[in-house]
Amino acid sequence: MNANMQLSRGVPGRSFEHRISNPAVRAQIGRRALEGERVEALAAEFQVSASTVRRYRDAAAGEVR
Repeated sequence: MNANMQLSRGVPGRSFEHRISNPAVRAQIGRRALEGERVEALAAEFQVSASTVRRYRDAAAGEVR
């Protein structure tokens, strides 16, 4: 599996490409969501779904803990 793939939490054995390939940008989106920016605003800014922003936020929360 290459660095731009992640195993899906929903379907065992399946993987997907990140909508945003740059891990630093994904982390930045997650941190901004954790800091209180609206998920919908971040989704619009980066042209991703709100659920994608929430996944990045949850991943960033795991890094902070």
